[in-house]
Amino acid sequence: MSKLLPQPGRAYSFLYPRHNFHGVLSRLEPRRLLITEIRDLSQDPLDPQTFEIQPLLRRGRLLAIGQDLDRHAERSFYVDSMRSLRVEMNAPPG
Repeated sequence: MSKLLPQPGRAYSFLYPRHNFHGVLSRLEPRRLLITEIRDLSQDPLDPQTFEIQPLLRRGRLLAIGQDLDRHAERSFYVDSMRSLRVEMNAPPG
């Protein structure tokens, strides 16, 4: 996990696996996210059906939810899988 813990209301750039599954080697892709929420899955777990849909997905304790600044859509990323996490200085205000 990155040493920098992302915070809601801030934008970040990071590298994320193209395919985030256990046992799958995948190239890392640059991503940018304006975070609206950090969901702690130990306190607010995912619905059990979510695990059934993709049982091999590499999940972590924290889920960063927000606006993907490149795809202009709401997205979520597991913080444990984020690499090279940096604050995005030129991001649009949220």
